[in-house]
Amino acid sequence: MNKTKLVKELHKLGWYCEKNEGTKHDKFRNKSKPGKIIEVPRHCEINEYLAKAILKDARR
Repeated sequence: MNKTKLVKELHKLGWYCEKNEGTKHDKFRNKSKPGKIIEVPRHCEINEYLAKAILKDARR
């Protein structure tokens, strides 16, 4: 899955990206779920299984 498509789906679910300098992943947070963080790798293409797992975790 393309990363931009995954990020758009996360935005629809209410997740926003924090700026992370010097890491290999982007961290996403949701205001309605304080303390929960979802990490997304900084690759152009993300494995389909990983993308589905990230979205599944974001919906919980």
